[in-house]
Amino acid sequence: MAEPTDVCDMLRTKAVFLNWEEEHLDKKKKFQICLYKMFGAKIIWVLHNKKPHDDQKGDNTSGKNMKWLADKASHIVLHSKSSQRYIPNYNNNRFKSIYVPHLMYERKQSRAQLATLRKKYNINENDFVFLMIGFIKP
Repeated sequence: MAEPTDVCDMLRTKAVFLNWEEEHLDKKKKFQICLYKMFGAKIIWVLHNKKPHDDQKGDNTSGKNMKWLADKASHIVLHSKSSQRYIPNYNNNRFKSIYVPHLMYERKQSRAQLATLRKKYNINENDFVFLMIGFIKP
């Protein structure tokens, strides 16, 4: 994410993709996320599990951060349809969920299926689609 002083970069940003951030949110990152949202960027959060794998603090920080992320997110990506029930503040946030099959668990899509998905989500045939598998850690 850009520093809050990089307003021009923040204004050009269309989406902020948050993956495995539950344990790493601090006041600075939350402030940045709020600024991006205020400047019109979509906040996309991937909800992987009911709880993070490496929740080491034991003080429910991750749970509080997951609720905060769900409330701030424009969209919540789920890799399992059954994960929807674990969305924090479910009644207010369930409409934000988007099911995106995890490629490690789904078979390859045919060209016809990909064309249907592009049409459904209004993605031009020449548009670049970015897919990231795994996670990025500092």
